[in-house]
Amino acid sequence: MAAHQKRDNRRFTDPVLRIGIFHDSYETIDWSLGGVMVGNYVGELKANNRFQITFTVASAKAGAAYYAAQVRVIRVDPRKRTLSLKFEKLAQGAFDFLSGLQLQQARKRAL
Repeated sequence: MAAHQKRDNRRFTDPVLRIGIFHDSYETIDWSLGGVMVGNYVGELKANNRFQITFTVASAKAGAAYYAAQVRVIRVDPRKRTLSLKFEKLAQGAFDFLSGLQLQQARKRAL
């Protein structure tokens, strides 16, 4: 039986984010102000690796603004092909972008 994990940030599945990791692009399974989980990941990253990602809304048109964040690998699941990343350093602009997406989702649910 899996242990219960307390999360500090609410997770969202919509909108899907496009995450740039080195020269590859992935889409999120879910995301929060604390980090992201990407799907279809097959690679060499290991727990505690630190690096920079870029992200935007997956449905964004060419030329859309991308945001950057320093992340740390929390978990790699080769069987499920998922990669869980924690934001270590999130610039104010990137934080504002994600906060705005969360607000949009809250408004949709309220309608």
